[in-house]
Amino acid sequence: MTSDMAIFASGSGSNFAAIADAWPQRVGLLLCNEARAPVIERARERNITVATVPHANHSSRQEHEHAVLRTLREHFEPGALRLICLAGYMRVLSAQGLQDLNAAFPNLCILNLHPARPQDYRGPRGYDHAVQNRFVHWGLTVHRVTAALDEGPVVASSEHVIYPWEDAAMLHHRLMASEHTLFLEAIRKESP
Repeated sequence: MTSDMAIFASGSGSNFAAIADAWPQRVGLLLCNEARAPVIERARERNITVATVPHANHSSRQEHEHAVLRTLREHFEPGALRLICLAGYMRVLSAQGLQDLNAAFPNLCILNLHPARPQDYRGPRGYDHAVQNRFVHWGLTVHRVTAALDEGPVVASSEHVIYPWEDAAMLHHRLMASEHTLFLEAIRKESP
C-alpha cells in the first residue's frame, strides 16, 4: 500500500502514534508546527518522515498555510494524498487554506479529533470547558473539517461520564484511549 495520509500534530503525539501503528504504510508524513514537540520523536521511532513548519517563523496565518501546502506538495503527488488527520494540531485552518488544500489534492478528506460535541463546545480547550462548567457527561467527536470551526459533519462520536473529582488533565488522560479508538473508527469509515 502506498502512503496516502499525512498527520498534523503539535504535542505529545499519542493520537499520531495510534494512527501510525494502525496504518504504518499509509502514513507518509508527520507535519508539526512546533519544533520541539514530542510527537517528532514518535515519528522518527517509526521511520515516518517529519516536516516541521513552525507557525512562529511566519508573519501571518496565510504565509504559514502556504508553507504547509508547499511542504505537502514536496511529499505527495496531487492524486496521492487522500487523508489528513488533525491529531492534536493546535492551529485552525483558514477557509482559504482549506480551499487551497482541496484544490491541490483532489478527493482529499481532512479529519479532526475534537474533545467535545460541537453543540457543547467549539475550540481547543474542550476538557477545560467540560470540567469548569461541571458537565456530568461529555462527548468526543471526529469530524470532517470545514471552514466553520468544529462544525463539519461528525464521522464518529462517543459519550463519557465525568467524575466529580476529575480536573481537565485527569479527564484528558482517562479519555486518551477513547480518543485513539474513535479516531481509528473515523478513519476506517472515511477511507477503508
